Amino acid sequence: FAVSVWAIRRGGGRDRLLVEARRHVCARARDMGMSLPAIGRCIGDRDHTTILSSINRINQIMDADRDFAGRVYEVRRNVMESAED
Repeated sequence: FAVSVWAIRRGGGRDRLLVEARRHVCARARDMGMSLPAIGRCIGDRDHTTILSSINRINQIMDADRDFAGRVYEVRRNVMESAED
């Protein structure tokens, strides 16, 4: 995603690209074991229910679009490999 960290953490915009990037951050942070409230604090003091909604939305899209799901799994794999190094 061509979105800055600042925009994800503090940007309040609802631009589609920003929203999608924020959803991915929420899902990846949850995969890494962060709590919903902790994720919310990291991305602009959002409520835990907003974070849960973002994660659920990513999962719905992945269920409906296998190409998208493949890209998400690739990102997950790359993140996890980077964390192991």
